[in-house]
Amino acid sequence: MRARSLLPYCHFELEDSDYIRSGRRNPDLPGPAGTSALDPNTRTIEFISTGVGLCCSVKFDVINPTNQNYSFAWKCKDEVDVKQLPAFVCHCDNGVINSGKKTQVTTSEPAYEHDLDSESLKSVQSLQLMLRLVTYH
Repeated sequence: MRARSLLPYCHFELEDSDYIRSGRRNPDLPGPAGTSALDPNTRTIEFISTGVGLCCSVKFDVINPTNQNYSFAWKCKDEVDVKQLPAFVCHCDNGVINSGKKTQVTTSEPAYEHDLDSESLKSVQSLQLMLRLVTYH
């Protein structure tokens, strides 16, 4: 018997959200940087504010299940308006995750006033992994 399996390069330990799946996300909203849709593998992190002027934070782990250490970097995919402060801040925007280990990421909604034209703020972020892939012959 022969078999083959695929192991992901990273795994996210975060609370599951039904924001996209349940249809709570407005389908007319653009995807990252004006694209028409979100990747079907998009994961959502929701912040629940408990008051005005309070900073909301969410922590989650990113796990490296591979046998190689690798570097990572978070990249904002939003169209940037230099006149506005960012809606969300990632407190660990790059680093290294060692083989078989995890790193904790904290992201927050800063406690400054936003110019809201809807009831929620949205941002699309992607995780880039810098791997050194080695092929043995």
